[in-house]
Amino acid sequence: MGCDINIKIRDQDLKVKNAHKKMHAGIQQWTTEVYNFPISAAIFGSITKALKMDLPGREIRDGEQPISILCQVTPSVRIITYKNDVNCTYGHLMIEMEP
Repeated sequence: MGCDINIKIRDQDLKVKNAHKKMHAGIQQWTTEVYNFPISAAIFGSITKALKMDLPGREIRDGEQPISILCQVTPSVRIITYKNDVNCTYGHLMIEMEP
């Protein structure tokens, strides 16, 4: 089962992808927004609202903080740690917000 939003957290930024249009053969059109840390309370509030989570807005200072917050709120967040060998980056991809 998929979802309409996914979040990629890296050391210096947070990337939010939103699905907008479902096209033929299961292909979807996505938009991407990238936010550098720290992230304002208003932006974090809009992200949690898109995830259908009722959380107060709060400033996010680094990549560890949103992982901790979201995992405490719901067990439906899946976290996958990855390494990109091309540019040697590490991060966490949070996907599959189960209904």
